[in-house]
Formats: sequence, structure tokens, C-alpha cells
Amino acid sequence: MARMRECIHKGEAVRAEIINYAKDGREYWLDLNIQPVRDKYGNISQFIAVNSEITLQKRQEEELRQTRNFLQEVIDRLPMALHVKDYKEGAGGRFKLWNRKATEFSGLEAMTTVGRSDFDFWTKEQADSFRAQDMETFRDGRLIEIPDESINSPVLGHRWLHTRKIPVFDKLGRPDYLLSIAEDITERKDVADRLQRLVAFQDQLMDTIPSPIFYKDSNGVYQGCNRSFEAYLGRRREEIVGRTVFEISPSELAERYHAQDLALISQGGFQNYEFNVRHADGSLHDVMFQKATFTDETGKVAGLVGVMLDITENKKNQAQLANEKSLLRAIIDSIPDSIYFKNANGVYLGCNKSYAAMRGQPEAELIGRTEDVPTGLKTADIIRAQEQLILATGKPYHAEEWFTYPDGREILLETLKTFYCDDDRQLLGFIGISRDITERKRVWDALNTAKEDAEKANRAKSVFLATMSHEIRTPLTSIIGFAELLADPSIDREMRRDAECTILRGGKHLLSIINDILDLSKIEAGQLGLESIPFSPLEIHSGLDSELGTLAREKGVEFHTAVEYPMPSLVLGDSTRWKQILLNLCGNAVKFTARGSVTVTVSYDRSEARLICRVADTGIGISTEQADNLFRPFAQADNSITRKYGGTGLGLHLVRHLTDAMGGNVTVKSEPGVGSEFLAQISAPMAEGAQVLTIGPKPRDRISLPAKVPSRHLSGRVLLAEDGLDNRKLICAFLGKLGLEMVTADNGEQAVEQALAGNFDVILMDIQMPVLDGVSATELLRAAGYGRPIIALTANVMTEDVQRYLRSGCTHCVGKPIDFTALNLLLCELLQPEALEHSRVMGNDQIPGYAEIKAEFEARFPDRIRQLKVLIGESDWGGARLVAHTLAGTAGSFGHAEVGTAARVLERALVENKPEQIGSALLALLDLLAVRDLCTNKGKV
Repeated sequence: MARMRECIHKGEAVRAEIINYAKDGREYWLDLNIQPVRDKYGNISQFIAVNSEITLQKRQEEELRQTRNFLQEVIDRLPMALHVKDYKEGAGGRFKLWNRKATEFSGLEAMTTVGRSDFDFWTKEQADSFRAQDMETFRDGRLIEIPDESINSPVLGHRWLHTRKIPVFDKLGRPDYLLSIAEDITERKDVADRLQRLVAFQDQLMDTIPSPIFYKDSNGVYQGCNRSFEAYLGRRREEIVGRTVFEISPSELAERYHAQDLALISQGGFQNYEFNVRHADGSLHDVMFQKATFTDETGKVAGLVGVMLDITENKKNQAQLANEKSLLRAIIDSIPDSIYFKNANGVYLGCNKSYAAMRGQPEAELIGRTEDVPTGLKTADIIRAQEQLILATGKPYHAEEWFTYPDGREILLETLKTFYCDDDRQLLGFIGISRDITERKRVWDALNTAKEDAEKANRAKSVFLATMSHEIRTPLTSIIGFAELLADPSIDREMRRDAECTILRGGKHLLSIINDILDLSKIEAGQLGLESIPFSPLEIHSGLDSELGTLAREKGVEFHTAVEYPMPSLVLGDSTRWKQILLNLCGNAVKFTARGSVTVTVSYDRSEARLICRVADTGIGISTEQADNLFRPFAQADNSITRKYGGTGLGLHLVRHLTDAMGGNVTVKSEPGVGSEFLAQISAPMAEGAQVLTIGPKPRDRISLPAKVPSRHLSGRVLLAEDGLDNRKLICAFLGKLGLEMVTADNGEQAVEQALAGNFDVILMDIQMPVLDGVSATELLRAAGYGRPIIALTANVMTEDVQRYLRSGCTHCVGKPIDFTALNLLLCELLQPEALEHSRVMGNDQIPGYAEIKAEFEARFPDRIRQLKVLIGESDWGGARLVAHTLAGTAGSFGHAEVGTAARVLERALVENKPEQIGSALLALLDLLAVRDLCTNKGKV
């Protein structure tokens, strides 16, 4: 206003935009134009003022400013460098626009670049190149792409760009602006280059392999091969790639190849077969085809790789070997002496006709057996002792010995036994040759020979008896003495109980000795069978304290168990033998520890698929020299330890053999007076469906509430969606005791319909149900606007599972078997929070009708097991999955948690349609003691 007054005072025209306010307070803009009017003498006679309201114009200008700012922000946020050059006449390609990505790439700010050209920032060579590209773009009049432009960025160094240049012309067709968009593809190009080099290396590597190799896509079209394959077919690679077997091989052979390819691609995995193939030189060859499928990123079979192994020479060698074996066999059978040969474990590999006739058994019945079967244990011990003597002395065994025919006739044999080895002097087995010298020797030394044989037998038995005498006689003395004491009717009750406990303890000790001897016998005979079924390492580990912890604490020794996570929930292996290993090592540690502690730590090496146990004690310890004897049978550190602590010396020997047989080993570190540490490990791959536990098995996301429930009834309507009949009955009885009104649904679809039609305060939603599962049902309800609490009921309560339920719309999660105390408190919190002040503890047995519902479940259990076996036998995976799901969801609620766990493993195998895992999971379920007991009560399974 001051400027306006000044201009009027000076007689000058005034033009200004001002803000004015209406009577109602509304703000508006005016364009004020004041012009002076002069008389004929040039003097100002008056002023003329013209006002125009420009409020709308000012608003449009502000909107335009905001729009420009918004567009500039959008351009600045683009992940590609963008700039615009002005090519109007005389502008010279100066920069008009420059976004942030261009700044990051060049280090030049927009305020520095706008109004300047390429020649102000780049070298003349680069600037000339850019200008030439710009001019070419305008000449072509269309978008030009430079897919791999090499640039030296002052900030990032050498980079590769994918540049797009777009010309803009004015109305007269003259150059106006040039828009450039550049994407940094340096990393992408580096990856492509590395991939190209990798492919080239792969091709070179394949070409160095002498065996023909080829690979095809899922349609049977060759995608590549090596030089050996080219040579075998007599075709160049260009004549093979892109074609099918029908275009390369004779039609009859092509049909057979194609059929094998289809079978492999449809099933996946590996395939081996033999074909007679004609080489490019016309010769026929026996070829072993080894093929395997490969998959794409989605896991779908994308094609196959094949390797051709020429086994022509092998076949010839096999035929020649068979002829030589036939010749040798004929020679051996023609020899009148009896000849046999065994492997290093004393198992028969074969014999001649004379030996078979002498044994009275066909050769086929002898092969694969030890001496125990054809000769009996007494003679078998002698023969094994002879074989050990041969190994110990390194000399053949030569003797005269009696032999009894199956018909009772006796002959005297002159026997020569020796061993045979491979080229590295490794023992392969034993050979025995016997000749009948009965008539020659019977006259003058029959009695002496018989006496000598008897003495040999006695000596063999004496060695065994001397080893076991102390361990057997000591408990037998106690057993016999206390048994005689029990015969006295005058002894008091406490003394009788002590006697009974002593007899029981001694009997168990003798049983353990016998079991160790039998296990050792099986190992030495090569007849120790091992299972490969899913089992829980944590379950076995948790039982150690109950079996050995009490014994340790009675001695004043601390007993600790620990688990190093992560640990799989299930592994494949022989759980009985793994437990035997742990008990032997832990029992040994407790026995030789007088004070201090025994610590048992279990861990899992996922990279090697190994289950590991470390047993550390603060016991007597042993020297390095003594440690060498520990794993031999009947051996301890020295005789003084045997006298002081007792023992057969078989435990650690069995541990060594069991860990070896299970693909592992056992080692020991020890220091006298400090203690020992034993480390045992076995091969134990994770079972199908197993989870990797990062903490203890306590579920992290289950409801964590005090173990109390409301003492008075609740009010409200509850919808229970549960497909399991037994669980449905049990939960209904529980809800009824709380005084709640309930409605049930058998599947997720029914649950959605009833929830949307009724007025429910809470929904209890089983997660796994037919027709529609609990997660999908919850998502539908939330999408339809249902806002009341939904509690998930599930046996899968790992962290990732619970998060999935919560994401779907569930408000809470309660695990199966159901913790009814936690569920009660949760319902109380949701329906009647004030009831939490008056609470008491309640268990399953307080649920009305719980015993009857449990009895119904157990009565139906055998039928469900039979139904499960029939459905699996008929490969009806869907029907079997429903039965397994029912058992998995209900067994734990009635006190059979291990049955529920095994049923869940079976259910997962059925869902994944893996027959091998289905079979092993079914056997594991049927082998449970609880299953056998439940089925025995109602009939055989």
C-alpha cells in the first residue's frame, strides 16, 4: 500500500495484485490497475481505478505450482537417471531437467546442470559422442535404445547403461526437447557375463569326460551334449541340439528310448537300463544308460541328463570270469577231499560236492550261514578258535580231527585251514581242506585223538568261563543266599523287602550280561539288524535322568542333561540301539565317578546329518595307553579297575560296534584324576516332515495363563468347529460344565454358514478340517465382517504356524492335546473377565462324562487302526489321511500323546504322497506300546 501511495503521489500508473477480505471474512484476490488522467496542461486531474477479482486465477496458479512440484518429486524418485535437453533453436542442447538418480550417478546437482550442456561436464570425446547420438535420434524421429552403453562415471567408475532417447518436436516438426532415460545394468551384465563363462566352463568340462553325455528338455528335445556323444552318434552338435531322438536314431530304437524318457520324466528321480547300441563306426556295443531328471525353479521336472557307459568289455570280462569260475568249480568238485571257503566273519561262501555230502546238506543251505547252524555251538566255538589262531600266527592250521556224519558215522579228518587276502594283505576269508584218514589212523590213535579234541573244546570253554566267572558268580551268590533267606518264615518284612530287592537287582545284572553277550555274538556273526524309522532324539534324551539320574544322585554325584539347539524333532535310525549307546556311556560314567558330576549333552550336525552325544565326567580318568584297551571285548583299563569296580568289559566294545554299524564312531579323551569325555556320533538324517527346533519342545505360542479356572459358570454362545467326533464330544462336555450355550459344525464350510447366520460370542476353530480348513474359514469370516474372537485349535503350534493362524484372522491359539485350564481362563477373559478373581484348578477328569468319552475313543480305536491299514493297503491316501488326522487331533486329549505325534507324522507323509515314508510312519505308529495295548483290549489289529 505504501508503494501505491508513493506512485499516486508521483502521478505514476499503478498495477498490483492484492489480498482483500469480504464482510463475511472470505479472502479474495484483486488485480488493481490505477491510471492517472491529465488535463490539457499536463496536470493530473483525476485517477481511474479498475479492479478485477483474480481469486480463481491465483488458485489455479497455486495448483499448477503444486503439480509441478509433485511431478518433479515423481521424477526424482525414479530408479533410473533421467534428464531433458533443450534443443530449440539456439538452445544448444542445454539441460532443462535433471533428477536425483542422475545426480547419484554423475555427482552433479540439478542446480549445477540445468542451463548447461554436456561439454561443461564431460570430456570433449564423450560430449561429442552424446551430441552425435542426440542428433541421430532427431534424424530418425523415434525412440532410440542403446542396450549396453559404456560410461565412466566420476562417482561410480566404469558402468554399463541401458539408455533410451526420446525426441520431442514442436508443432512445425522442429527439434524441441530430448528426453534421456538411463538404467544402470552393470550388475546385471556382470551376472550375465559370469553365467556365460560358467556355461562355457561347463561345456569344456563335459567335453573332457570320456563317457557320452547328453541332456534334453521335458519334451525330449536335445539341449546339449559333449564331444564323446557326438563321436558315438557320428553327428556334430549342431545336428543334434534342437532335435528329438526320432530324428537321430532308428525308429524302433527311438521308440524304446522315448518310452524310457517318458517314464523317467513322469516319475522324476533316476533311471538305469542297458541297451545294445550301434556305434558310428558300425560296431555293436553294450551300453548302460544312467539318467536323472532336473527341475526348474518351481520344482517341476524340466528335463533329464543322460550318461552312456560302454560296458562291452565288462560284459566280455564277466563272461570270461564266468567260464573260469565254471572251470574252477568243475576242478574243485572233482577233488575227493572236502573243501570249503568262508568270508572273514566265518560265513560260508561255498564248498565242493564232497564237503556238502560230508555235511549232509546242499551247498545252497550252507552258504550265508556260520558254523553255529550246521555244526552246533560246541563245534562252532572250536572252529572259530582255529580261525583266530590262523590270524594270530599267520600260519596255516594243520590238524587231525574227528567228524560226525549226519547219520552218526564218525571219520577222522586231516584238515588244513588257512586264510586268503587281497593284494593289500587285507583278510578276505578262510579256506579249509579235509581228507578222510580214518582207516589209516583209527587203529593206533583213536582214543588219543578223541581226548585231544575234548581238551581243545574244554580249553575254548575255559577261556570264556574264566572271563565271565566273576561277573556271574557274584550276583548268583547274592541271589542264592537271599533266596534261601526268603525261605525262612521268621524274617521281618523289612528284611524280606531288602532280600527281594537284592534278588531283583542281581537278576537284572545277570540279564544285562546275557544281553551284552548275545549282542556281541550277533555283531561277530554279522547278524546285528538295524532299523531305520523316525524317532525323537529329545524323547530318548529326556529319559536318561529317570533311568540314571537317581543312581548318580544316590552316590552323591550330580547328573546333568543338556541339548544344543537347533535339533530336529525326528530323525531316521534305530532308536533302541541309540538308547543302548547312551545308557552304556552314561552308566559307565556314573560307575567310575565317585564325586563331582556327569554331564550328558546331545547335539545335531545338520550339514553331516549326524546325531552326537557327549558324556563328560569327573571320575577316575585313564591314561592314553589304557584308553587303547577300552573298546576291546572283556577289557577295562587294567585288572585293578576290574577288581574295584567290576563289570564285564563288554559295554564300550558294544558301543564301538553299534556306532560303526550306524555310520558313526566313538572317541574318548581322558586324564587320570581329572575325568573323561566320550563322544559318540551316528548317521541320522532328518525324517520326512520333521521340524528343526531352535528351542526346547515347550510350545512358544500356546496360551500361557495361570493353572486356574473360574469357579462359577460363564454365559455366552460358542460355535465349535471340529471334525473329530471324540474331540467334539469332549469339548462340548467341557463347555457344558461352564454353562455355555454351544453349536457345533463338522467342517469349515458349515462353520462359516452358522457363524454368519447366528449370534456367537466366540468361535473355537479346528485348523485341519474337511471341505474347508480352519484358516480358509477364518479368512472368509473376516472378509465378511465377522469381528468376534476366533480361537484356533491345532496340534501344529510352531512359531511359524501360529503366526499364519493369526495372520488369517484368528485372535488366539490353543494347542492340542487341549490344555483345558488354559482354555477355561481364555474363555473367562473373553466372556467374563471379573470371574478371574474367583478361581480354582480343574483337570480333564472334572469334565462331565470324560471317562465315558475316553472309553468310547478307546473302543473305536482298533477299528480306526484296521481301517487305516486297509486304506493304505488300497493306496487310498485321501481316506487314510482323514483317519490319521482324526487320531492326531484326538489321541493326546485322552492321555495318548505319543499316538497323536506318530499319527501326525503319518498324516504329513500321506499329504505329501510319499509311499516309503507312509510305510515307515505306519509301522512306527503300530509299533507303539500304547497302540498295541489299545488294540489288544478290543481285539487284534
